[in-house]
Amino acid sequence: MIPQSVIHRAESGPARAAETGPFRADLHSFEIVVLFTTVRETLAALQAAGRLAQGVATAIRLLVPQVVPYPLPLDEPPVSSGHLIREFQLVLEDSQLETRIDVRRCRDPWQTIHAALRPRSVLVIGGHRGWWPSGKFRLAARLRSAGHQVVFSDSE
Repeated sequence: MIPQSVIHRAESGPARAAETGPFRADLHSFEIVVLFTTVRETLAALQAAGRLAQGVATAIRLLVPQVVPYPLPLDEPPVSSGHLIREFQLVLEDSQLETRIDVRRCRDPWQTIHAALRPRSVLVIGGHRGWWPSGKFRLAARLRSAGHQVVFSDSE
């Protein structure tokens, strides 16, 4: 697992991002973690996280597990992490939230998500509510059973 992190700071004027190296959250700060699913669902989850963060001194972290297939070395993903970070910066450009983008290369997304979270983390997951439980609902249930607080944000 090779974490790479960037902070998107909401400012008046053009958005800026500061390279920060490996992600290390302050153990004493409150953080809302938005788990990347798809662009549309993640945008809805970021809006929900913004509503949760109103009036609370908190940081928002966009956690992006980047799965690298086994034939490739872990440090050579099919899409560079830098490219992914630039795409997320464009998505967050109009956002008023200070958001840390945390891209983690991995083989197993569940292990990566679990390792990236502090105990009793607050997560927001975007998804679509259908008549059949999706993988995102099962992931939310698994995270809840691991002791985390999970908010499911419907993208419709």
